[in-house]
Amino acid sequence: MGKELGTDIRFFDNRLGLDIAVYKSNTVNQILKEFVSVTAGGRPYWMMNAGEIECKGIEATINATPVKEKEIQWDVQLNWSLDRTSIVSLIDSLPNFSKTQNVNNFLQIEDRVGQRRGTFYGQGYVRTPDGDQLFSLSGDTRLTEKKALGNYNPDWMASLSNSFRYKDFSCSFLFDLRVGGLIYNEIERKLNLYGLSEASAYNNREGIVPNGYVDENGTYRKIALADLEKYGKIGGMSGQEYWANMMEETCPENELIDDTYLKLREARIAYDMPKKVLKKISLQAATIALIGRNLAVFSKVKHIDPETFGYASENSDFGYGTKVPGYANSNMPSVRSYGFSINIKF
Repeated sequence: MGKELGTDIRFFDNRLGLDIAVYKSNTVNQILKEFVSVTAGGRPYWMMNAGEIECKGIEATINATPVKEKEIQWDVQLNWSLDRTSIVSLIDSLPNFSKTQNVNNFLQIEDRVGQRRGTFYGQGYVRTPDGDQLFSLSGDTRLTEKKALGNYNPDWMASLSNSFRYKDFSCSFLFDLRVGGLIYNEIERKLNLYGLSEASAYNNREGIVPNGYVDENGTYRKIALADLEKYGKIGGMSGQEYWANMMEETCPENELIDDTYLKLREARIAYDMPKKVLKKISLQAATIALIGRNLAVFSKVKHIDPETFGYASENSDFGYGTKVPGYANSNMPSVRSYGFSINIKF
């Protein structure tokens, strides 16, 4: 069941338009797997229809034609959207039930009642009240119990397209923007761990003192070289010690990073043959165009396409391999392509 309320407003002889829609929908009777005791024989689980998911959000589009003359025209379209999908209920008879997808041995995506879909769970770092990382006096990381680490879904998304025309020539481009959400970059973690990344060359891989604090009877202070040397780490930690400590697989917080990106999704340059030429060759229209897709990406995510999906270590409830968003593990990148087209109308 869904509801939607929207409006479409036009100004200045349709040269400026605003389209806004607010929506809400509820989906019931999801297919859920519940594990049961096998002492009586049979399968270790059973499938059932249960639960309710609520999806709500806003979509807005602005269309504008800032310039419109006989031989020149400029059109702009801006799209913006925000979506929130949350779990209203799962199995009523099992109030602590959660739908869990193991991404790897130490990171899960869990759907819990009252939370947004797509929440990562795993161990994180113990921190001070100000958010600084805490270490033991020997320089080892301190880990929390399993907790919510963030969500792979974006805070909001947008796209911007521009189209220009001058006489018989035209060009257009499309940018896509995603803001917020997390991605677990397993590739970067392994490169750091094995000393193959640029970051792993920090301090020439020797004499490293972790950038964090220690807790001495409730008082926080910066960890010092003297602390490490008391535990035999003379001159500080080696690069191998440091990165093995910081990139341990048991703590997925180490490579859950912001998945914000800006992509040049498409660019196009075209030429429309003049009517005088078309008349001579008995054609109504002819257009020659050069097109490029996935031309550039701007993101803090290293080595991989931030838009990627990865295969989880656990199969789906139906026995198939599961591709999950927010997980990068030797994924194939998006294809950058270039094309040439000729459109003819007789």
